[in-house]
Parts: sequence; structure tokens; C-alpha cells
Amino acid sequence: MTRAPRQHHLLLACIIIMALICALYSSPVRAQSEVSVNTLDTSAVASQNKPSVITLPLNKVHVVSFDRSVRDVIIANPEIADVIVKTQTKAYIIGRSTGDTDILFVDQTGAVMNHIIARVDLDISAAAAAIRELVPSAEVELRSVNDSIVITGVVHTAKESADANTIAQQFVAEDSNVVNMLRVLGDQQVLLQVRIAEIQRNVLKKLGLSSNITFSTNKGPGSLAFDITTFGQDLASAFEAVGQFSTGAPNIPQTTYSALERQGLVKTLAEPVLTAISGESASFLVGGLIPTVGGVDSTGNTIIEFREFGVKLEFTPVVMAKDHISLRIATEVSRISTENSLTIPIQQGATSITITGLSVRKTESTVNLPSGGSLMIAGLLQNDEFTTIDGVPWLQNIPILGALFRSPSFQNNQSELVILVEAVLVRPTDNKQQLALPTDGFVSPSDFDLLILGRLFKQYGSVKNSDEVPIIGGPIGYFMP
Repeated sequence: MTRAPRQHHLLLACIIIMALICALYSSPVRAQSEVSVNTLDTSAVASQNKPSVITLPLNKVHVVSFDRSVRDVIIANPEIADVIVKTQTKAYIIGRSTGDTDILFVDQTGAVMNHIIARVDLDISAAAAAIRELVPSAEVELRSVNDSIVITGVVHTAKESADANTIAQQFVAEDSNVVNMLRVLGDQQVLLQVRIAEIQRNVLKKLGLSSNITFSTNKGPGSLAFDITTFGQDLASAFEAVGQFSTGAPNIPQTTYSALERQGLVKTLAEPVLTAISGESASFLVGGLIPTVGGVDSTGNTIIEFREFGVKLEFTPVVMAKDHISLRIATEVSRISTENSLTIPIQQGATSITITGLSVRKTESTVNLPSGGSLMIAGLLQNDEFTTIDGVPWLQNIPILGALFRSPSFQNNQSELVILVEAVLVRPTDNKQQLALPTDGFVSPSDFDLLILGRLFKQYGSVKNSDEVPIIGGPIGYFMP
């Protein structure tokens, strides 16, 4: 009986000792497992805080609130954004310059409680408001890309596009930071009808005399014909050629008087019709090309270039508003002029070449016209007078009789150039509408009409009198909408 209780107590003591040993060895493991659990929880919390993107206008403030205290703030690029923490649960983000940067907020335990990507852009709200107010008809959308503003949308005229671009340039550092991608709607093709008219009047008056003297020498008979204007030169050359004169009296001189009066009249008319897109240039030339010397190559050969002459027109239309056109016109009228020619010796003066000169008149102007309006450029007048007197020295100064030893010449060139311009917006016609052609209604003549009646085309009906021709009721000529 006594042994059994003793064995029982001994077994119980062993169990208690074993339990204490197990508890002693198991407590560090339990503490270590608890630490591991806390670490996993922290990483899990950090992984759940995905970066949030905020768009912040330049020099503006964004407020961020937290549910627990903030210990540290980490900014990847402080030049782009700055953070001010006023309280432990509230921070203020300030945009300093355009760009993107990461901002990390760390709590008291060292865990990242919030990850923000701050995107600082230009303040386009003010620019968009200004464009909506000043250009109300434009459908414009603004976007900020780094330091630039991109304008997209549609406008009705090129002037609205230019105005929107100018307004946006006031909100950027440089004008090149505005990217204009606006699309212009409406009619952007301009038809230009030009009439270039010029009248030239030339007057030439000339009065002179020439003589023919026959004489004899000891070397045979001879003759001398000279112009009174070059009497001294001709006589000296005759003495040198003939030699000594005899004392015999020469024949009676034969004198020829010449009087010339010439008048000329020239009319020049060109009527070009040009079409150009708004903002693009179109040109027109009626004339030709003349060769000119452009230089000398490495082998010594002359380089020939061609220069335009005649009536040249260049215009650049810009559709500013509805039925309103800004037109820049450059007109040039040139002709070959021998007075402006230049002779250049080549090969050490052995030979020479003559470069043909041009007489040029040109004008350039910019005007605003309504669609269908006309512009006349006048006042391009030119009046050239040339007066020369050739005569024999001393003899031409004799009163009354000196007129016999003078040869006066008078030339007057007058010209006037007028340019008439009409600008019209071009609109497409209906595809179903059949346009008239010059060959419509033309029928070749029959043998009877051609051989007997002398007609070049088939004629239907007869017209008694041109005064009785009925007036055409519809539009004729070019269709100008």
C-alpha cells in the first residue's frame, strides 16, 4: 500500500519536471514565431499600399490626410515637389517644377503607410478659360506635356487657330513650348483672278545731216563720206588712208539731211487665274528665261544660269474669318534692257561676254479683302526722257548757222502698269451637277455648210439682227459661288 503511493508521486513529479523542461524550451520558439508573424504583417501592409498618382498644377498645393501619425517623408526629387507636414496626420504637397517624382510617407513603426507619385504639370486651367472666353466658337482641348501645352480640337478659321495659339503662349516660358494641333474647318481654298494691264508709249525725234565729198590725190581719185557728228574722226582717217592731197579743187559736197519722228504704242494684258490653299503660296509667270553668267567652275568653264523675266505674280492667301481673306501679293514686271547690260572681258581681254540686263518694276503689299472683293494696284508709272546733241566743235555754236552742224535726238518712253486682283473663296460643287464645257453644243459642219455657206460649225436657226438677241437669263462665264 505504501509503495504504490510513492510510485505514484514519483511519476507525477517526473511528469511535472518534463512539463517544465518542455515549457522552458518552447518559450523562445514561441517568441520567435511571434516576431516572424509581425514582420509578415508589416510587409503585407506595405504591399497593399500601391502607389497613387496625383496630378498637381505648377505652384499649386495638394492636401494629403492619414489615419495614423507620420514619422518620416522621403522625396525622390525635391526640385519637382516639396512636402510640408503641419500635423502628424496631414501633409501638404507643393508643385515646384514640371515632372514626376515619388513621395513615401513612413509611420512610427517604420512601415510605408502611403506611396504617392506626384505629377506636376503646367496650370492649363487658366489658359483653357482664357481661350474659351476670347475664342468662344472654338472647340479646344488643352493638355500639359512636361513644359509644353498641346492644343487639340477644331476651329472654323485660321484666325481662330492663331488666336488660340497666341493665348496659350502667354502661359509658357517660350513660344516654342506651344504645340498647335488644331484642325481648321470650312473653306480654305482661295481663287485669285488677276488682270495685269500695261500701256507703253514711245516717242523718238531725230534731226541730222551727212555729207559726201569727192576729191583727187596724187595717188588717184578718192571720196570721203562722213556724218557731221563725227566729221573730225572721219576726215583724219581719210587723210591717213589716202595720203597727200593735190591742189585740185574737190567736187561740190553732197549733203543729206535726215529727219526722223517715230511713235510707238504697246499694250500688254495678262489674266492669270490661280488657286491656293490658305497659308500656301502660288505663283504665275508670263515671259521667259534669259541666260546669264553664274560663275566659273574649277576647269575654267563658264556656268550659265537662267533668269526669269516678264510678268511674275506670287500671292499667299490666309482665310482669317468667314468670307474674309488676308492676301499678300508680290508682283514683278521685267523686260530685257540693253542699257543695263554688262560686258565682261575674259581670257586676259582677248574676248568678252555681254550679260543681258533687265529693267524691273515690282511691288509687294498685304491687304484684307472680303470674298469677292477687288484690289487695284496703280501708280506704277515710268517716264524716261533721253535728249542728246551731237555736233562739230565750235561750228555748232555759231548763231543760226550752227544748227547745220548739230544733230539733236530726243526720246521719251512712258509706261503705266495697273494690277487688278479679285479674291474668292472656292467651294466644291455638287457631284451630281453637270458642269458646262466649251465643247458643249458644238457640231462639226457638213460639206454643204463648209463649202457652200462657209461655216465652220453647224448653225441651228437664224438670227435676223444682233440687237434682237434675247438676254440670257442665267449666269454665264465662270461660275463663282
